[in-house]
Amino acid sequence: MSKLSRREFKELLVEWDDILNHDLLLEISKNEVIEAMGENGEDDYNTLVTLNKKASQDQNFLKVIINTYKAKENHTIEDILGLYQNYTRFIAPSWNKREKADVDVPGGYRSSLTPDSTTYDDILKFIDAAQSMILKTKVYIECLNQGTVNPDFEVIIDDSEWVICYPKTIKGSISLARSFWNGSELEYDKTVSSGVGKYIGYMNWCTSAVSGGNMFLNYHRKKNLHMYYCIKKNMKVSDIDRKLCISFAKENGEVSLELGSASVDGNNNNTNEDDFRSYIGNNRFDTLFKDAEKPERLEIDQQAYYESISLKQYKLLRATNENNLEDFIPELEEILEYSRDRKKIILLAAIDKNADIRLNAARHQDLLKVDPSKELIKNLASDEDLYVRSEIAMREDLLQADSSGNIIKQLVQDKSEKVRLMIAMRSDLLQANPNGDIIKQLVNDESALVRSEIARNSDLLKLDPSGDIIKQLVNHKNSTMIYEAVFENQDLSIIDPTGDYFYIIILQRNKFALNIARNASLSKLRNSHKILEQLVKDENLNVRKAIASRSDLLKLDPNGNIVKQLAKDESVGIRWTLALRSDLLKFDPSGDIIKQLAKDKDEMVKRSINRNYDLSKLNMNEVLLRSYIINKLR
Repeated sequence: MSKLSRREFKELLVEWDDILNHDLLLEISKNEVIEAMGENGEDDYNTLVTLNKKASQDQNFLKVIINTYKAKENHTIEDILGLYQNYTRFIAPSWNKREKADVDVPGGYRSSLTPDSTTYDDILKFIDAAQSMILKTKVYIECLNQGTVNPDFEVIIDDSEWVICYPKTIKGSISLARSFWNGSELEYDKTVSSGVGKYIGYMNWCTSAVSGGNMFLNYHRKKNLHMYYCIKKNMKVSDIDRKLCISFAKENGEVSLELGSASVDGNNNNTNEDDFRSYIGNNRFDTLFKDAEKPERLEIDQQAYYESISLKQYKLLRATNENNLEDFIPELEEILEYSRDRKKIILLAAIDKNADIRLNAARHQDLLKVDPSKELIKNLASDEDLYVRSEIAMREDLLQADSSGNIIKQLVQDKSEKVRLMIAMRSDLLQANPNGDIIKQLVNDESALVRSEIARNSDLLKLDPSGDIIKQLVNHKNSTMIYEAVFENQDLSIIDPTGDYFYIIILQRNKFALNIARNASLSKLRNSHKILEQLVKDENLNVRKAIASRSDLLKLDPNGNIVKQLAKDESVGIRWTLALRSDLLKFDPSGDIIKQLAKDKDEMVKRSINRNYDLSKLNMNEVLLRSYIINKLR
């Protein structure tokens, strides 16, 4: 097996020096997210993973979630996830390249976002500006000026002090949330930019969001809430009660005020019944309560509602929303999921002139079932819209649609980096192209992001056991992401069997220490113990935690010195990770490490040790203890 030449080795060290100041993403643990989420952290985290597993693994988006909770912006995890699709479209591409996400509206909003400080509200403003709502304002103006039969909202109360409305659609929700009383009627604030308007002030309700991510349907249909928007007629933009959202839940005919993020003041603060009554008065509040009790305020069965939409009704909805498709898309997703005519609707959506509608068809799991000819997938793979092509590039059933692999071969030639990136993330590239041409092409892609993704591919060594392809990736210049991917996912002994290569990285305090600490092949290096001794001193607790949880730690540390050191680590997370191991007696047959952890100041550590070991046996006489240890070591 060949090693790098001295020249190659020196060149790489020089390049590492150039990137030492670049901060790499550190692994965000489940516990960090739960801790930031607060009292309901466990439940919120489980909701995050259940609703969007991809978002739960996106390190940058996890930072946004943590920042949002720490900033106490009062958005639920469902609200935050509502932004994920637009986040991946407008922000993630820049962040994935370690670049800031920039938006600059001439004469308007300007922002530069990084993962470390960005919150839900920041993304909301960013997307609003990026989509430039200037051309869409007309839709919301017209919504407020409809006649007495208004499909988007109802006026419940209109007196000298308040106008209170019941929104029925996303369009109605946005129009009302961004409107003000001009002295004679509701008027849409045309000055709104990035959620701030001259006449309405700052509006960050998740049901006021434009350009995707609006959560009105989530509250109104999924959570079955009846929502009332209260607009104060004589107000200042600083008034906390300038706008109110009062939501009622209805179950088995019984109505109750829904507390939490669904009932808030103008600053999006949770508001209770007493405060609502003090703002709008008892009579008005009681009127809203009685309105929610009316039979026509149905207890909505979300699935049944969308199941009832026929092909004919879909065509009507599609036509009436021609100038407001952005707000129609969330409805479309549910229609494609539940409609009794969904197969026919999917076929129609796949050839729609609007790219966002085609995108929803392209991502539908039943696309092959509704089109056995497989022509739709082939056509969508050549779509003019890069997001549609990207969605096809991600489909797990591409080889079912085309066993020859020609669609994948076509997409790997795509001019868009995003499309090629999606192909690089696939696990079936060698199956699609056994001679490896697709992988080799991606290894030489002009995009560092694409190369870094193919560097994670588990088939690289199967294609090339010599490791030349891996070395080729490592030799690319100025690509921190590639090193990160190779050092974590590929066999380190292929690059340098001695380990000298990686020891120098760690001595220079390179952030790649985390990737090396997690690499499965670390124990194969001749200098593995020497590397381990440096890793266990790393100031990043994620590095030390990676060592503490390694399944091959006994091979790396047969005398137990590293484990003894970790057992005294200042981080409770490290000590707890050790306490969860069932092989501590193999490192230390005397049981001293176990006894030490059993006296730990942290209850979680002590409980874990007591679950894994019978401490009473460690205090027996020598003969019985020896018998116990032998049995545990078997």
